[in-house]
Amino acid sequence: MSEGELTSLNDPNLSLSSSEVPEHNSKSSTIPYKILEIDIEKINDRLFSIKVIFERAKGIQAQIQRVTESLGFDLSNTIIHPVDQHKMLSTSFMHVRKQKQLTEESLKKRIIEASLNCGIMVEIDD
Repeated sequence: MSEGELTSLNDPNLSLSSSEVPEHNSKSSTIPYKILEIDIEKINDRLFSIKVIFERAKGIQAQIQRVTESLGFDLSNTIIHPVDQHKMLSTSFMHVRKQKQLTEESLKKRIIEASLNCGIMVEIDD
């Protein structure tokens, strides 16, 4: 950003009052966050691959990360990349402690529940 742009951004004539600044809330956003597909693969007894395809929208990558982190397991190697101009793919590897028995289906249900709790629509075909 050039110095001239910084000056114009700090111009008091251009600032909004606090009542004019829109609040962003994912649950009331005009563009809803949406998950289109969830694929779970059990690699071994303690390691799962989680793939989530979602519609592109501002802020959704952080929300998807929040969902996977909220599950309470150790995550590693989260990768997010475009599928096409409208969709993104998040791939994470989740490590489960020995004492916890978890299936692909139960993990998928937990991800759907956590997504809905974060205000993300889930439109997947089972």
